[in-house]
Amino acid sequence: MEPYPGKYSLTALLLVSKKVCIFSGKISYPLYMTHYAVLWMFGNYYISHKPGTLQLAFIIIAGVILLVGAAYLVMVVYDIPVRKYLSNKRRERLAEQKAGGV
Repeated sequence: MEPYPGKYSLTALLLVSKKVCIFSGKISYPLYMTHYAVLWMFGNYYISHKPGTLQLAFIIIAGVILLVGAAYLVMVVYDIPVRKYLSNKRRERLAEQKAGGV
């Protein structure tokens, strides 16, 4: 018998929470870049259509899901490649400086 039977479930929970934290960190800037336009569209829709409570709840839930999806696309298509390019350029420049003694 094991001394602590929940050891494996706790380990699994920690691994999942670590992955969620890493994903949240990676998607935070793309989410920041995309949320402002969505807020403007939502505000215009809300003012012009005056949705009811149930419809508003559905719109908000669907909007958050779509916003995270759009931010994920921005992260994969734009943010990660640009960061990789800039990191490589920086690494090359540092290598040149180190080789040239500057």
